[in-house]
Amino acid sequence: MLRYLLAFLTVASFIARAQEIAIYPSYYLTYGKYSVDKYSLSNAVYATAGINYQWYPTVAYDNLMIKSNDWKYRQQTILGGFTYNSYPNSFKAYYAYLPATFSYLPRLAAGTPSFDYSNFSNLLAFEANRYIDEWNLGAAFVHMHAIGPVANVKETQSSLQLTLRAEYQFMDELTVTLRPSFFSSQRDGRELFSTAIKAQYQFAPGVILKAGGMAGVRAYYFDTDLLTVFNQDESQTQSLNIQCDYTISGSISAAALYVHSEFNGFQINYFGFGLKGKI
Repeated sequence: MLRYLLAFLTVASFIARAQEIAIYPSYYLTYGKYSVDKYSLSNAVYATAGINYQWYPTVAYDNLMIKSNDWKYRQQTILGGFTYNSYPNSFKAYYAYLPATFSYLPRLAAGTPSFDYSNFSNLLAFEANRYIDEWNLGAAFVHMHAIGPVANVKETQSSLQLTLRAEYQFMDELTVTLRPSFFSSQRDGRELFSTAIKAQYQFAPGVILKAGGMAGVRAYYFDTDLLTVFNQDESQTQSLNIQCDYTISGSISAAALYVHSEFNGFQINYFGFGLKGKI
């Protein structure tokens, strides 16, 4: 999949030069340390094209590995979609396919049933927003359909997510976003509610600071801003995050981030680094 994305970037760069279209590639490496005996490593690549300052088609690929002493879980995210801006309105639509495999590492005795299994998920998301003076108000709807989330059990998890947005620009340098989310699971009947808040502040020329958090309970959450999927079946109860973006040159910037997430029964500390460019 990665080679197809690189081929897309190569072809898109030639088209961009011919049509004066901007291409924005980015890469993120994220390491997650669990409070229980396991860790995760994610390599994610994104590519967005800016067309006439209105259309922004995006493709992305994420390779996530979660490993413990006894098992290894690998999940891929293949995403495509677009953002359309026509001030004061904007619209987003995304589709993602998430195949995954679970591998039990210890060698089993002959005749012992295998613990290995595979699963996959499909995700469809839409969001509409409207600017009203300093406000950006909107709503996002997400549907996720997962098959086989439990080892060797072909269960189906169908979930719905509704996320509202209230974003206010206090000044040119400071924007605060509030996003309450409602979640419904059709498999186990969970009805969850959470609220996320994020502040973005331009600390100095070329330096942007971001901080935020989440309180409440959520699961199978898709972030339509970051294009990340929290695909755990366990309920997430809290999250805190900080990030610093630094412009290295006119077309290259770097990002460093830290995220602390709490779930029912365990915690995860994420450390990430990213590079963003413009072609």
